[in-house]
Amino acid sequence: MSWISWLSGIVDHTTPVRPLHSSFYDYLTDASRSGNFYVDRMQVHLNLALASVRVMREELQFNICGLESSYLRNSDVPDLEQRVRDCIPPHLAYACQYWAYHIKETMFNHKLVEELRAVFQTEYILFWMEALSLLKSVDTVYSSMIILMAWASRNMRCFALFQNDAIKFMQTSGSAICTSTPHLYLSALAFSPTRSSILDHVIHKFRLLPCVATGKQENWPTGLHCRGHICHAPCSSV
Repeated sequence: MSWISWLSGIVDHTTPVRPLHSSFYDYLTDASRSGNFYVDRMQVHLNLALASVRVMREELQFNICGLESSYLRNSDVPDLEQRVRDCIPPHLAYACQYWAYHIKETMFNHKLVEELRAVFQTEYILFWMEALSLLKSVDTVYSSMIILMAWASRNMRCFALFQNDAIKFMQTSGSAICTSTPHLYLSALAFSPTRSSILDHVIHKFRLLPCVATGKQENWPTGLHCRGHICHAPCSSV
């Protein structure tokens, strides 16, 4: 029997390669049966998690689509869809949206922790949120942070404070960010509480942000409980 009868996508480069029947998948992931063809699922997920996080670290950047004005809604930028296709290629879009899926399937790994820190405890966490806004996938922030905190809590708590802050950041300002991506920086970051972990770690990178002269909150509002659909959360940005 040829490989063509077992797999889809091997004659069309635009279609993912997938087993046509679950029994073949079971065969490949069972070392006692598949021998040299054995596929270690956990190792594959680790490789994809590492690759995804490294792609984000290497390719994400501030204002990735070159938006000229914060006065326009995303929906009012005439060529935004084309800019997104040009500036956020498929491999980067995949990495931004699915890295957490692969993390969830891995065991603790020190190399992966360091790669994650380089993105999610630096200004790159904002660049990631920016890309997700442009990809119309901001709700991914919540689910990804929940997965990351659960994964880290089994091993170490190095991410808990920062990732909990990211969730509150999006719960508070997700509507503004979904509507106009530049307001991730001009509103959401600028008006973050003074004790925000994200603000504390990245503010030195964004020295031209507007400042709140008086009355800025020290902590996030209490009672923030949001599960998904961040783009429909109340907006406190201006």
